Amino acid sequence: MKTNRCPIAFTLVLSLAFALPRFGEAQESGSPEPARAAPGEGVEGAWLDSYNEGVMQAEKEGKDLLLLFTGTDWIEMCEIFFRDVLSQSGFVEPVRERFVLVKLEYPEDNRFPAERRQEAAQLQLLRDAYRIPGFPTLVISDVQGRPFAFTGYQPIGAQQYAAMCLVLAETKSRRAAALEAAEKLEGPRRTEAIARGIPELPGNMGARFFRKEIEAAIAADPQNESGFVDDFRRLIADVDYANAMHRLGREKEWAFMIELTNRYLSEHEFSSRQRQAVLLHRYGAEEKLRDWESAIRTLLAIVETDPESDLGKKAAGVLAEWRRNKIAADAEKANGIPAPAEAREE
Repeated sequence: MKTNRCPIAFTLVLSLAFALPRFGEAQESGSPEPARAAPGEGVEGAWLDSYNEGVMQAEKEGKDLLLLFTGTDWIEMCEIFFRDVLSQSGFVEPVRERFVLVKLEYPEDNRFPAERRQEAAQLQLLRDAYRIPGFPTLVISDVQGRPFAFTGYQPIGAQQYAAMCLVLAETKSRRAAALEAAEKLEGPRRTEAIARGIPELPGNMGARFFRKEIEAAIAADPQNESGFVDDFRRLIADVDYANAMHRLGREKEWAFMIELTNRYLSEHEFSSRQRQAVLLHRYGAEEKLRDWESAIRTLLAIVETDPESDLGKKAAGVLAEWRRNKIAADAEKANGIPAPAEAREE
């Protein structure tokens, strides 16, 4: 059965690949369903279903890539978006002159059927590389895979959506010109030109894909006369932290993840939202270790940082659930009835 899920907002500064219980689930959509397209208005064969084929075609034709991360078989919004916007001639005809279109389908809960297992590894790598938070998500990238824009469902028509994508493509041209101009400059002026050339991407994606340029900007302006260097250094620190956490998560080194997160928290300043996101990573590792006392303290710290934020409210909800379980376990124990395993652990 199809669900009605929308993409999760690009709000976290960091995105890690390990799952964190009770947090980060897809959100229910409140957007009105657009009018259905009339039959026969679509453009058949406009979208490729292979990333490798898309790259080869883009190289051959000198185009950029428009990558659609979607789940049309199980998410209603993905089906609507593709059917009524992305497959319509009003969208396809204008954008295919600039982009090669690639549609990447993901099954529910990443349960790939046997006949798709060969492509499953590549699809997961692409989703991890671009830190795709939910479906549908559109990534506009160059043929080397470096993104310069992220977008998703918008309640507009096919022609309007095409125009928006073409505007995003023009920003790429302007930013490329700025990076080229930076090569002829020195000092803070070079840093400023590089800053104009790096795309505005969610979280630390800029440092993931444009690290060489960012490091050049830092080296050109060690005293931060341009005002960009501190932000650039922070982006690189974010990437290094996220990469280390990703590696430690794969290796199940939960204690080292906690140690790294504590050090990261002590060495940098954060907004309330950023601090909550980092604390959430620590909570995930503490829960893996079943260190409930530390996990509760971390949840309390998330709430205290900003009780009115989404993460603050979710953390408060988890704490309330644990309190209920504890009360139930204590009551059962007082009456001589063994408590459920979950309650005993908590």
